[in-house]
Amino acid sequence: MLKRYQILLDDWLADYMKYRANTYGTSFSECVRVALCASYLLMVADQYPEYKPDIGFDDVNKLVKKFYTESHDIRKMDEALSKVYFEARKAVEYAWDKERNIDKNKSNG
Repeated sequence: MLKRYQILLDDWLADYMKYRANTYGTSFSECVRVALCASYLLMVADQYPEYKPDIGFDDVNKLVKKFYTESHDIRKMDEALSKVYFEARKAVEYAWDKERNIDKNKSNG
């Protein structure tokens, strides 16, 4: 389920997101979602080296580049993005569980 939030972005970032949305034929929100998910995949893998996602930051870049340079098949892009979102969710849930356990141990200690 998607929730609506208002976010503030610097002009340069908003302009780039608009450019990317136009380039890939997606919405501004979709571009922000992909960027956040890719960033969290990168951060969680860096913060928790034992966590091995099924898709990495480089894979996300390759998927996007392949779509842009080769197929322009929206269905394939949607499938790829679904995988990115799913893997990012798993990564965030892993990190969140770890962090909650750390917080719980601090409270009990």
